[in-house]
Amino acid sequence: FEVKSARIKDKMILRNQVAGLAGDVVTASLMTGAGDIVAQYFERPSLRKLDEWENDLDNLGKPFDLRRTAAYTAFGGIYSGAFQHFWFSNLSSRISSPSACLALNQGLMIPF
Repeated sequence: FEVKSARIKDKMILRNQVAGLAGDVVTASLMTGAGDIVAQYFERPSLRKLDEWENDLDNLGKPFDLRRTAAYTAFGGIYSGAFQHFWFSNLSSRISSPSACLALNQGLMIPF
């Protein structure tokens, strides 16, 4: 009976880990994509009222760049969602001190 309950427990742990990863990837993707949409709105006069931004001739007439938003969304999901999910999971499981985790993250991950 213990073997069966251990297998069930292992399956539940795995399911929670996968759900956590999926949630992190979706959240990071949506936030990064939304951030790019907002950035494009403010940098492209064709998406705003042209009479308010007459001096912004560099970006005049450029349409919304869906390819750029897709690239930012994918990068956000892969790096901010998936990679950092595993990075922080491993970091917190190996090091109990929050300040040591912060120092390692700031020293190893943030510069790159």
